[in-house]
Amino acid sequence: INADIITLPDFIGADYTLYAAPDYFPLLSSFSWTYERTLDTGARLDYTVSISDGVMLDGLAYQQFSPDGPAGMSAYRTEGNSVYVIREHNRTELLRFGVIPGAAWDAGKADGEYPVSGTFLGLEDASTHAGTYSECLKYEVRIKHGDTTHETWTMWFARGIGMVRSEKVFVNYGEVRERIRDELKSYKK
Repeated sequence: INADIITLPDFIGADYTLYAAPDYFPLLSSFSWTYERTLDTGARLDYTVSISDGVMLDGLAYQQFSPDGPAGMSAYRTEGNSVYVIREHNRTELLRFGVIPGAAWDAGKADGEYPVSGTFLGLEDASTHAGTYSECLKYEVRIKHGDTTHETWTMWFARGIGMVRSEKVFVNYGEVRERIRDELKSYKK
């Protein structure tokens, strides 16, 4: 009670308000991304994601990935510092930008019953076939199917490019049953 004032170091070390959704989720209809997908069997395949037509929900326009992106991202809308997706005919906040590491939020339900959560994990460099990207924003989206069963997507977003890497892990009764990794090979603006 009678001690001197203590000065604590800045544990956060960065101003996360500087990380805005339009900078890391710059999805315009002219963009396309080619990824190499590596399956847990070791098989590899290339696929290209682009922005296709849009859809309307409750008077709001959403753009669409073709094919679907990670974590069920198909129809999406960037508003302020959040990315909303349509999940089972409902608007759901999937990603939040400008929050501190460890921030988590409810991202709706999958199949009408399984809770989905989003977490901002922080900044991390991501190495891909297209190069190494520094200070990527790292996110985790998790669908909990029970106490020991879940699907997790970890995604890295680079400034001006969008998603450069993702990893999906499916754990069934505590055992890893599937692991898929996508790495950016090239992109076009």
